[in-house]
Amino acid sequence: MRISKRLLPVLLLAGTLPAGFSHADRWMHGAFYLPAVPEGITVSTIGGKPLPAMDFPGVAPGRLRFSGFSREGILAAGSNGFSLAYYGMGTLAFERLEQRVAPGRLDGISRSILSMDAGWIQFDGRAMPGGSQVLLELPFGRVLLDSVLGSARIEYDSRSRIYSFDLLCAEGAMQFTDMRGRRYEVYAGQAISGAGTFLQLSLEISDLTERSRGILAVFAERCSVEADALEARSASMLEAMRPVYLAEETAAPVNTSSGAGLDDRQPYVIEFSPSPRLLLPRYGTTRRLSDFEARLF
Repeated sequence: MRISKRLLPVLLLAGTLPAGFSHADRWMHGAFYLPAVPEGITVSTIGGKPLPAMDFPGVAPGRLRFSGFSREGILAAGSNGFSLAYYGMGTLAFERLEQRVAPGRLDGISRSILSMDAGWIQFDGRAMPGGSQVLLELPFGRVLLDSVLGSARIEYDSRSRIYSFDLLCAEGAMQFTDMRGRRYEVYAGQAISGAGTFLQLSLEISDLTERSRGILAVFAERCSVEADALEARSASMLEAMRPVYLAEETAAPVNTSSGAGLDDRQPYVIEFSPSPRLLLPRYGTTRRLSDFEARLF
Protein backbone atom coordinates (compact mmCIF):
# COMPACT_ATOMS: atom_id res chain seq x y z
CA MET A 1 0.00 0.00 0.00
CA ARG A 2 1.47 3.33 -1.03
CA ILE A 3 1.14 6.29 1.34
CA SER A 4 1.17 9.84 -0.04
CA LYS A 5 4.27 11.77 0.97
CA ARG A 6 2.04 14.66 2.02
CA LEU A 7 0.45 12.47 4.68
CA LEU A 8 3.71 11.23 6.18
CA PRO A 9 4.29 14.23 8.51
CA VAL A 10 0.76 13.84 9.87
CA LEU A 11 1.22 10.13 10.47
CA LEU A 12 4.56 10.76 12.14
CA LEU A 13 3.00 13.30 14.48
CA ALA A 14 0.11 10.97 15.24
CA GLY A 15 2.42 8.13 16.22
CA THR A 16 4.10 10.13 18.97
CA LEU A 17 1.11 11.62 20.75
CA PRO A 18 0.37 10.42 24.30
CA ALA A 19 -2.75 8.45 25.07
CA GLY A 20 -5.17 8.35 27.96
CA PHE A 21 -7.11 11.59 27.49
CA SER A 22 -10.38 12.21 29.28
CA HIS A 23 -13.50 11.51 27.26
CA ALA A 24 -14.52 15.11 27.94
CA ASP A 25 -11.58 16.28 25.85
CA ARG A 26 -11.66 16.25 22.06
CA TRP A 27 -9.48 17.23 19.15
CA MET A 28 -10.44 20.58 17.62
CA HIS A 29 -9.21 22.66 14.71
CA GLY A 30 -7.49 25.61 16.40
CA ALA A 31 -7.76 29.33 15.82
CA PHE A 32 -5.56 32.43 15.56
CA TYR A 33 -5.77 35.90 16.99
CA LEU A 34 -4.45 38.57 14.58
CA PRO A 35 -3.97 42.08 16.04
CA ALA A 36 -3.79 43.63 12.55
CA VAL A 37 -3.07 42.89 8.90
CA PRO A 38 -0.34 45.26 7.67
CA GLU A 39 -0.40 46.65 4.16
CA GLY A 40 1.23 44.31 1.66
CA ILE A 41 0.13 41.08 3.38
CA THR A 42 -2.87 39.05 2.23
CA VAL A 43 -4.54 36.69 4.69
CA SER A 44 -6.80 33.92 3.44
CA THR A 45 -8.14 30.62 4.63
CA ILE A 46 -6.57 27.68 2.81
CA GLY A 47 -8.77 27.02 -0.18
CA GLY A 48 -10.87 30.11 0.59
CA LYS A 49 -11.12 33.79 -0.17
CA PRO A 50 -8.92 36.56 1.30
CA LEU A 51 -10.07 37.87 4.67
CA PRO A 52 -10.77 41.63 4.84
CA ALA A 53 -8.18 43.57 6.82
CA MET A 54 -11.03 45.40 8.57
CA ASP A 55 -11.93 42.14 10.34
CA PHE A 56 -8.86 42.51 12.56
CA PRO A 57 -8.02 42.70 15.39
CA GLY A 58 -10.00 39.50 15.55
CA VAL A 59 -10.02 35.72 15.50
CA ALA A 60 -9.65 33.54 12.40
CA PRO A 61 -9.67 29.76 11.79
CA GLY A 62 -6.35 27.99 12.26
CA ARG A 63 -5.82 26.98 8.61
CA LEU A 64 -4.47 30.28 7.26
CA ARG A 65 -2.23 31.43 4.44
CA PHE A 66 -0.13 34.61 4.59
CA SER A 67 1.31 35.93 1.32
CA GLY A 68 3.02 39.11 0.23
CA PHE A 69 5.55 41.36 1.92
CA SER A 70 5.52 43.84 4.78
CA ARG A 71 8.37 45.43 6.69
CA GLU A 72 6.18 45.49 9.78
CA GLY A 73 5.35 41.79 9.52
CA ILE A 74 2.07 40.16 10.42
CA LEU A 75 1.74 38.85 13.96
CA ALA A 76 -0.44 35.84 14.79
CA ALA A 77 -1.05 34.12 18.12
CA GLY A 78 -2.45 30.58 18.07
CA SER A 79 -4.95 29.10 20.49
CA ASN A 80 -2.26 26.49 21.28
CA GLY A 81 0.21 29.07 22.60
CA PHE A 82 2.31 29.28 19.40
CA SER A 83 3.07 32.82 18.21
CA LEU A 84 4.66 33.93 14.96
CA ALA A 85 5.50 36.94 12.83
CA TYR A 86 5.86 36.64 9.04
CA TYR A 87 7.53 39.19 6.78
CA GLY A 88 7.45 37.62 3.27
CA MET A 89 8.35 37.79 0.42
CA GLY A 90 6.58 34.53 -0.30
CA THR A 91 3.88 32.42 1.28
CA LEU A 92 3.46 30.94 4.74
CA ALA A 93 0.64 28.43 5.17
CA PHE A 94 -0.61 26.98 8.43
CA GLU A 95 -1.81 23.70 6.96
CA ARG A 96 -2.80 22.12 10.26
CA LEU A 97 -3.48 23.35 13.77
CA GLU A 98 -5.24 20.71 15.85
CA GLN A 99 -5.55 20.94 19.60
CA ARG A 100 -6.83 18.79 22.43
CA VAL A 101 -9.47 20.94 24.10
CA ALA A 102 -11.32 20.44 27.38
CA PRO A 103 -14.60 22.30 27.95
CA GLY A 104 -13.81 26.01 28.31
CA ARG A 105 -10.02 25.51 28.31
CA LEU A 106 -7.22 26.06 25.78
CA ASP A 107 -4.33 24.37 27.57
CA GLY A 108 -4.34 20.99 25.78
CA ILE A 109 -1.51 19.64 23.64
CA SER A 110 -1.55 20.34 19.92
CA ARG A 111 -0.08 19.18 16.62
CA SER A 112 0.71 21.67 13.90
CA ILE A 113 2.14 21.66 10.38
CA LEU A 114 3.09 24.84 8.57
CA SER A 115 4.96 25.41 5.33
CA MET A 116 6.95 28.31 3.91
CA ASP A 117 8.37 28.71 0.42
CA ALA A 118 10.26 31.96 1.01
CA GLY A 119 10.43 34.86 3.45
CA TRP A 120 11.21 35.33 7.10
CA ILE A 121 9.30 33.86 10.03
CA GLN A 122 9.90 34.37 13.73
CA PHE A 123 8.24 31.96 16.13
CA ASP A 124 7.81 31.42 19.85
CA GLY A 125 6.52 28.05 21.04
CA ARG A 126 7.66 28.26 24.64
CA ALA A 127 4.10 28.74 25.95
CA MET A 128 2.82 25.56 24.30
CA PRO A 129 1.85 22.67 26.62
CA GLY A 130 4.36 19.83 26.94
CA GLY A 131 3.96 17.16 24.29
CA SER A 132 2.86 19.62 21.59
CA GLN A 133 4.58 19.40 18.22
CA VAL A 134 5.22 21.88 15.42
CA LEU A 135 6.55 20.81 12.04
CA LEU A 136 7.82 23.48 9.62
CA GLU A 137 7.94 22.25 6.00
CA LEU A 138 10.51 23.93 3.74
CA PRO A 139 11.21 23.37 0.02
CA PHE A 140 14.44 21.55 0.90
CA GLY A 141 13.54 19.78 4.15
CA ARG A 142 11.60 20.05 7.36
CA VAL A 143 12.21 21.43 10.84
CA LEU A 144 10.77 19.97 14.03
CA LEU A 145 10.41 22.70 16.65
CA ASP A 146 10.65 21.92 20.35
CA SER A 147 9.65 24.80 22.67
CA VAL A 148 11.60 27.16 20.42
CA LEU A 149 12.15 30.88 20.36
CA GLY A 150 13.76 31.28 16.97
CA SER A 151 13.39 32.15 13.31
CA ALA A 152 13.77 30.82 9.78
CA ARG A 153 14.68 32.82 6.70
CA ILE A 154 14.57 31.55 3.09
CA GLU A 155 15.65 33.27 -0.12
CA TYR A 156 15.40 31.75 -3.59
CA ASP A 157 17.22 32.78 -6.78
CA SER A 158 15.01 31.70 -9.69
CA ARG A 159 17.86 32.09 -12.18
CA SER A 160 20.34 29.83 -10.47
CA ARG A 161 17.63 27.81 -8.67
CA ILE A 162 19.65 28.16 -5.50
CA TYR A 163 18.17 28.44 -2.01
CA SER A 164 19.90 30.25 0.83
CA PHE A 165 18.57 30.00 4.36
CA ASP A 166 19.28 30.26 8.05
CA LEU A 167 17.63 28.79 11.13
CA LEU A 168 18.18 30.59 14.44
CA CYS A 169 17.49 29.09 17.86
CA ALA A 170 17.60 31.37 20.92
CA GLU A 171 15.82 28.92 23.25
CA GLY A 172 14.61 25.34 22.94
CA ALA A 173 15.83 23.09 20.15
CA MET A 174 15.30 22.36 16.44
CA GLN A 175 15.83 19.27 14.33
CA PHE A 176 16.42 19.92 10.63
CA THR A 177 16.07 17.03 8.18
CA ASP A 178 17.08 17.59 4.56
CA MET A 179 15.56 15.90 1.51
CA ARG A 180 18.13 13.09 1.73
CA GLY A 181 17.08 12.22 5.26
CA ARG A 182 20.16 13.63 7.02
CA ARG A 183 19.39 15.18 10.40
CA TYR A 184 20.99 18.15 12.10
CA GLU A 185 20.34 19.23 15.69
CA VAL A 186 20.27 22.93 16.53
CA TYR A 187 20.22 23.86 20.20
CA ALA A 188 19.76 27.09 22.18
CA GLY A 189 22.31 29.70 21.17
CA GLN A 190 23.05 28.10 17.79
CA ALA A 191 22.29 28.86 14.16
CA ILE A 192 22.41 26.75 11.02
CA SER A 193 22.86 28.35 7.61
CA GLY A 194 23.11 26.85 4.18
CA ALA A 195 22.81 27.26 0.42
CA GLY A 196 22.23 25.01 -2.57
CA THR A 197 19.52 23.17 -4.45
CA PHE A 198 16.67 21.43 -2.72
CA LEU A 199 18.58 18.12 -2.96
CA GLN A 200 22.15 19.29 -2.33
CA LEU A 201 22.87 21.78 0.46
CA SER A 202 26.07 23.06 1.99
CA LEU A 203 25.50 23.66 5.71
CA GLU A 204 27.27 25.38 8.56
CA ILE A 205 26.38 25.45 12.27
CA SER A 206 27.57 28.46 14.27
CA ASP A 207 26.86 30.40 17.45
CA LEU A 208 24.01 32.89 17.52
CA THR A 209 25.15 36.49 17.17
CA GLU A 210 24.21 39.18 19.68
CA ARG A 211 22.32 41.03 16.94
CA SER A 212 20.19 37.95 16.24
CA ARG A 213 19.52 37.51 19.96
CA GLY A 214 18.39 41.12 20.15
CA ILE A 215 16.01 40.77 17.17
CA LEU A 216 14.39 37.68 18.69
CA ALA A 217 14.13 39.40 22.08
CA VAL A 218 12.23 42.28 20.45
CA PHE A 219 9.88 39.77 18.80
CA ALA A 220 9.30 37.99 22.12
CA GLU A 221 8.46 41.30 23.76
CA ARG A 222 6.04 42.09 20.94
CA CYS A 223 4.29 38.78 21.59
CA SER A 224 4.05 39.46 25.33
CA VAL A 225 2.36 42.81 24.66
CA GLU A 226 -0.44 40.94 22.86
CA ALA A 227 -0.71 38.26 25.58
CA ASP A 228 -3.42 40.09 27.55
CA ALA A 229 -5.47 40.64 24.40
CA LEU A 230 -5.09 36.97 23.52
CA GLU A 231 -6.35 35.89 26.94
CA ALA A 232 -9.36 38.15 26.54
CA ARG A 233 -10.08 36.49 23.18
CA SER A 234 -10.09 32.95 24.52
CA ALA A 235 -13.90 32.74 24.40
CA SER A 236 -13.89 33.92 20.78
CA MET A 237 -11.24 31.36 19.92
CA LEU A 238 -13.29 28.55 21.40
CA GLU A 239 -16.26 29.68 19.31
CA ALA A 240 -14.13 29.67 16.15
CA MET A 241 -12.79 26.14 16.74
CA ARG A 242 -14.40 23.15 15.05
CA PRO A 243 -14.20 19.42 15.91
CA VAL A 244 -11.78 17.19 14.04
CA TYR A 245 -13.83 14.40 12.50
CA LEU A 246 -11.84 11.18 12.09
CA ALA A 247 -12.49 8.51 9.49
CA GLU A 248 -14.06 5.35 10.88
CA GLU A 249 -11.51 2.71 11.77
CA THR A 250 -13.72 -0.14 10.61
CA ALA A 251 -16.36 -0.55 7.94
CA ALA A 252 -19.09 -3.08 7.39
CA PRO A 253 -17.99 -6.02 5.20
CA VAL A 254 -19.12 -5.94 1.61
CA ASN A 255 -20.27 -8.93 -0.40
CA THR A 256 -17.93 -8.53 -3.36
CA SER A 257 -19.16 -11.67 -5.07
CA SER A 258 -22.48 -10.05 -5.91
CA GLY A 259 -21.25 -6.47 -6.04
CA ALA A 260 -23.85 -5.42 -3.49
CA GLY A 261 -23.08 -2.22 -1.65
CA LEU A 262 -20.13 -1.11 -3.83
CA ASP A 263 -22.09 1.66 -5.49
CA ASP A 264 -22.89 3.34 -2.16
CA ARG A 265 -19.40 3.26 -0.63
CA GLN A 266 -17.21 6.35 -0.60
CA PRO A 267 -13.41 6.35 -0.30
CA TYR A 268 -11.91 7.37 3.04
CA VAL A 269 -9.22 10.03 3.26
CA ILE A 270 -7.09 9.24 6.30
CA GLU A 271 -5.63 12.42 7.84
CA PHE A 272 -4.94 11.22 11.35
CA SER A 273 -5.18 7.92 13.18
CA PRO A 274 -5.65 8.15 16.96
CA SER A 275 -4.36 4.57 17.35
CA PRO A 276 -1.68 3.95 14.69
CA ARG A 277 -1.50 0.36 13.47
CA LEU A 278 0.41 -1.55 10.86
CA LEU A 279 -1.00 -0.96 7.40
CA LEU A 280 -1.90 -4.19 5.61
CA PRO A 281 -2.74 -4.40 1.90
CA ARG A 282 -6.33 -5.17 1.02
CA TYR A 283 -7.44 -7.30 -1.88
CA GLY A 284 -10.86 -7.30 -3.51
CA THR A 285 -12.66 -8.27 -6.67
CA THR A 286 -14.54 -6.05 -9.04
CA ARG A 287 -18.17 -6.70 -9.83
CA ARG A 288 -19.41 -7.69 -13.27
CA LEU A 289 -20.31 -4.81 -15.59
CA SER A 290 -24.00 -4.19 -16.02
CA ASP A 291 -25.54 -4.59 -19.46
CA PHE A 292 -25.69 -0.80 -19.81
CA GLU A 293 -21.99 -0.37 -18.85
CA ALA A 294 -20.96 -3.17 -21.18
CA ARG A 295 -22.60 -1.38 -24.11
CA LEU A 296 -20.66 1.80 -23.30
CA PHE A 297 -17.34 0.01 -23.60
